[in-house]
Amino acid sequence: SLLVDGASYLLGGDFTTVAGGARVALARLSTAGALDVAFNPALTGATPSVHALALDGTNYVLAGSFTTVGGIGRSSLARVLPTTGALEPGLNPGTGPNAVIRSLVRDSSGRLLVGGDFTTFNGTTLSRFGRLANNGTIDSSFNPGGSGADAPVHAVGLQPVGAGTHAVVAGDFYTVNNIVVSRLARLNSTGTGLDADFNLSREANGTITGVLRQPDGRLLIIGSFTTYNGVRRNLIARLNANGTLDGNFDIGVGPAGTVNSVAVDAATGAVVL
Repeated sequence: SLLVDGASYLLGGDFTTVAGGARVALARLSTAGALDVAFNPALTGATPSVHALALDGTNYVLAGSFTTVGGIGRSSLARVLPTTGALEPGLNPGTGPNAVIRSLVRDSSGRLLVGGDFTTFNGTTLSRFGRLANNGTIDSSFNPGGSGADAPVHAVGLQPVGAGTHAVVAGDFYTVNNIVVSRLARLNSTGTGLDADFNLSREANGTITGVLRQPDGRLLIIGSFTTYNGVRRNLIARLNANGTLDGNFDIGVGPAGTVNSVAVDAATGAVVL
């Protein structure tokens, strides 16, 4: 995972060294690639990793698979200070998820939409995606129900719909709340059901690893799929705001392996994989 914060790059992953310095799963570099020696959150765990990053004010939120930050217990979700990487105590998920968090996005109210392999969060059933308050407790006003997604959620996003903003989830799953959605779904505003205005007559034939909303409301999806709704699209496709395929975006044969990250160049509009 990568978060660009002004003149710094925050890197998350499975690494143990960066730019010649010891760093476990999280590091910050200057735009020139130099390691920020002052920033060292010191994550630990059986297999510490950081899969997702978000900016919360001036602080960083990180999610993945770890058990402590700077020697203080935090289960797979934490907020750290941008100066040294020390734990910011206001976000505490308790016992946290029972499996890895793979994706994370912060909404305009500071709430955190999370997705991953988990089926419980802090002892409460939460099947692979949900929304948390800014302090790490489950936001009960967004309730995907006990069934949730039937397989891991690799990507979460937010999409403006009318006067509100709805959650978009993508991954390996075939159903959400027992309704067939084939790896991509948009929820209603409370998360209790699917958004009926988002096209359900479609299917990606492989995992969707990422979803990126463009400024015009269209969605870029990436992953290991080779078709979308029966139309050839190799590892990347662009959808209209309602989930139908944008026929004007086709990169042809495309990459030769899974795509795990996508961005849009703000200056040129070019898609970067």
